[in-house]
Amino acid sequence: MLTQTNQRIVAVLLALAAAPAWAATNLQILVNTGPTAVNEPGVTWNNITSASANVPLKYSDGSLSGLTYANLTGVAVVNDTRYTPAADLASHPLPWISSLSAANRDAFATNFAQNAFNPPSPTNLNMTGFSGLTGRNISVDVVATYSGTTVAENRLGDYLVNNEFTTFNSGPAKPSDDFSDGSANLNYMHWDNLPWGAGSFAGDAMTVSFLRSNNTTVLNGYAISYALPGIVADFAGGAGATSADQFGGKAGDGWLGGWNKSGTTVTATVETSNPLNGGGNYLAVTDVDATGGGYTRQFSDFADISTTLGKYTVEADFRIDSASHNDFQLGIRQSNGVNTGPDVLANIKAVSDFWRTTNGNGLGGSNDQNTGIAVVTGHVYHVEFQIDPTTLTYILTLDDLDDAAAPYVSGVFNTRNTSVVANPYLFVGRQFSNVSGGAFSIDSVLISVPTPAALPAGLALWSALAWRRRK
Repeated sequence: MLTQTNQRIVAVLLALAAAPAWAATNLQILVNTGPTAVNEPGVTWNNITSASANVPLKYSDGSLSGLTYANLTGVAVVNDTRYTPAADLASHPLPWISSLSAANRDAFATNFAQNAFNPPSPTNLNMTGFSGLTGRNISVDVVATYSGTTVAENRLGDYLVNNEFTTFNSGPAKPSDDFSDGSANLNYMHWDNLPWGAGSFAGDAMTVSFLRSNNTTVLNGYAISYALPGIVADFAGGAGATSADQFGGKAGDGWLGGWNKSGTTVTATVETSNPLNGGGNYLAVTDVDATGGGYTRQFSDFADISTTLGKYTVEADFRIDSASHNDFQLGIRQSNGVNTGPDVLANIKAVSDFWRTTNGNGLGGSNDQNTGIAVVTGHVYHVEFQIDPTTLTYILTLDDLDDAAAPYVSGVFNTRNTSVVANPYLFVGRQFSNVSGGAFSIDSVLISVPTPAALPAGLALWSALAWRRRK
């Protein structure tokens, strides 16, 4: 007969034989800087002018990014059509340009200009919202037209990212060569894998500068691309509302808005003193209401994530920091709030010093399931819900990262909610309780699409356990 520990190990082996792995999705933002819009079927372009400011930028698939076009500054910044690129854009080396239709290539040729540098002054293209991309690599393409001869080293001008030279001079990244037909100079620069969060490439803002010694510089457009593993909240940007990854945050990168407060006395701050699982910044929540208090945040379809048509995974690191720990919970639901009801898809809840989860009864009610994992103040738990909206089922994985025991992996449970939920809420906090002033912390929120790992069962188990114990 198997012991309880052996039963848990066998359950883990069976459930993780095809353990999920998470692949980053590459996302691209396309910007046309001119008075004539680029309208490409099936592709979203951001069309901005010299008067545009504080414009949220969308990805090419139409979803909202966490970045904002702030403004363009410089000397005599106007919309200028005099220097239409003479080169055939259909043969341009950058595929996001060469794929444009003929009409849209013409639209791309009407653009911003900065005239007659005397003395030389840069045109600064300003964007915000990059703090949520800390630790990720960002690629930038800039396309510009110049009138006049080249300057030193056969380059058309100097380009800088956050005041760092990235042309032939020196710097952490090198751009492409010029693309020119000899009569008008169509120049493009490509910076690959800028390490955001390192050196000058840090903080919330990115400024791309163009410096020309004489004559005219015209900016046609630019593209920004980077990889995200899914919908992320790891509080790398600290507190604020200029990045989707901050607390309180803003809409973008799969989030429909910032963090919502539930309750009256509850407060939250971004801290670093006692990180969860070595993860740096985390959200510390204190003075939780006895009648139900905490925080929620709504998410949506994003990149390859669908909340109605395919499996998706919601995971986070979570810790109870107060001596009183019963009635704390974390989960996914249809409506805003932390006091659970029949709209809940899946959740864990601290009951009688153990973590419990739900198995829906098909009527909006629940058959509670004891995970056998004790609730210990100060321990960090990694919780993961793999939700299948097509069958209204889910699988829970719960791991106490401060003990050596195997994680709990449930069977296939029914969601409590009997309906498919588009744009659900993540909720974390405390349900009705007789004790006020509770405290908890949360970090490393990730919503993603699970894919089967190409590993044998034993290796899949080892890989999954190792992954759950990393930030």
